[in-house]
This record gives sequence, C-alpha cells and structure tokens, in this order.
Amino acid sequence: MHEDPTRRMEPPPPRGRSPDYAGPDEPEEPGLSNRIKLLLAVLVAAVIGMGVALAVIAAGDDGGNEVVTSTETDTETETETATETETTTEAGEEVTVTETETTTETTTETTTVEAPSP
Repeated sequence: MHEDPTRRMEPPPPRGRSPDYAGPDEPEEPGLSNRIKLLLAVLVAAVIGMGVALAVIAAGDDGGNEVVTSTETDTETETETATETETTTEAGEEVTVTETETTTETTTETTTVEAPSP
C-alpha cells in the first residue's frame, strides 16, 4: 500500500448507526441547538411573566391614597331697590321723571373638607 501522508481515508461509520450519522468532520444539521432553544423558552417565559405581573399590579391598585373631598357653598344675595318719582308741569305738559336705584350684594362662602378614604 502507498503511504502518502497527504492522502487519508475516513473510517467507515460504526455499525448500528443510521446513514445520516454526522461524523466528527461533518457539520451538524442546520438549526438551533437544544441549549439555544431552552434559553429562548426561558426568556419568553420571563417576558410573559413580567407582562402578567405588570397587569396584576396595575389592576390591583385599589387607590389606597384616595382623598374624599366634600365642598359646601353658601350664597346669600341681598337686593335693595329705591325708586323716586317726580312729576312736574312745564308749559302745560306734565313731565314724570322716575329714578330707580338697585343695589345687589352677594356673599359666597365655600368650605372644602378633605379626608382620606376609609
């Protein structure tokens, strides 16, 4: 036999293995390895868990810091009307002059009470 170190032959595949067996020099099948698939599954589960936790926290906010506000408004209005009528006769005609003065005073008082909700 010729012993040329640049020429090598691969050993035959072991018995009992399928013909699709990838030997040490052959590349593995394309696609993601099981480790990468497991890592992606864990990351997806973590993202979904964070989303659910955020939704629960947002929905569970019962507003413990709410403040109940009660407002009362009292309004008083006073109106005074003064009417003065003067009738005079000038050059055979009767002239009537009426003056009316109206004064309105409005007082508004607002009371606001804030208390924490029970």
